[in-house]
Amino acid sequence: MSDQVAIEPTRRLLKEGEVAQILSLEVATLRRWRWSGRGPRFLKLGGAVRYDPADLSAFIEQQRRTSTSDSGSEVIDLRQLKKSHQHSCGAMKK
Repeated sequence: MSDQVAIEPTRRLLKEGEVAQILSLEVATLRRWRWSGRGPRFLKLGGAVRYDPADLSAFIEQQRRTSTSDSGSEVIDLRQLKKSHQHSCGAMKK
C-alpha cells in the first residue's frame, strides 16, 4: 500500500485572505482561530498557510444551527436522555 496522495490537477488551495473574504471575516480572526485550534482545518506548507476548499466547505457545514442555544458540539445519546427523563419523572411522583 502506498502512502502517496493523489493530486487532483484542478484542486487549488486557498490563501488565508481568500478564505477570510469567503467567510466575511478579517484575516486576524482566522489567525486567532488557528492559534486557538478553532476554525477550518488548514495546511502548513513551509511558512505558508493554505486551506483546502473541501475542508472549508466541511467547516461551514458544521456551523449550521437550529437555534441560538444550539452549540452544535453536543451529540445527544437518546438512551441517556430517556433514562434521565424517566429518573426525573420518578422523582416527581414521590
